[in-house]
Amino acid sequence: MGCGLETIAQRNGNGKTRWFSLDLPEVIALRETLIVPCAYEEHLAFSMFDPAWIERVKSPSKGPYLVIASGLFYYFDTQSVMALMRSLFGFGEATLVFDAVSSFGMRGTKHYMKKMGKTDAEMLFSLDHADALARSISTRSKVLDERMMFDVVLRKNSLKWITWWSMRISDRFKMVKVITLRERQ
Repeated sequence: MGCGLETIAQRNGNGKTRWFSLDLPEVIALRETLIVPCAYEEHLAFSMFDPAWIERVKSPSKGPYLVIASGLFYYFDTQSVMALMRSLFGFGEATLVFDAVSSFGMRGTKHYMKKMGKTDAEMLFSLDHADALARSISTRSKVLDERMMFDVVLRKNSLKWITWWSMRISDRFKMVKVITLRERQ
């Protein structure tokens, strides 16, 4: 969801997995001028809040489904994101992977963005407790994984000191996480 110019299908496709790259119609139009879909990829020009794309995905495939939303939910209100998550779990066997900023991290990000004069894209969705989110989506929703955003990257020795320190602070204060949710059958 919100694929933009992401090339994950081209980098990770094996021809056995069917990929659906979803974004707004104007973004998909631009994408198609720059990235030709693979034989196993289909571009979907829909808002993620339009349920028509879910039916379009379900019709040719039975699942299981992996839905990836990277850098996306921040810009939408919590109620809209939760309603979308509920509809995603209408797929049946679905797993959702997304990133989220804590409320503490969101305050820091908003402060930084304001300081930099970047106020045109308001960030709204934050998440402190993935388990509470899962329970509020459905009694069958379960957190499979919740990890700090930079956990793996911090193990690399090639980072500049300031980059390493910024990532370390973010992880230490649980500011940005990658969360995996699944709807139990």
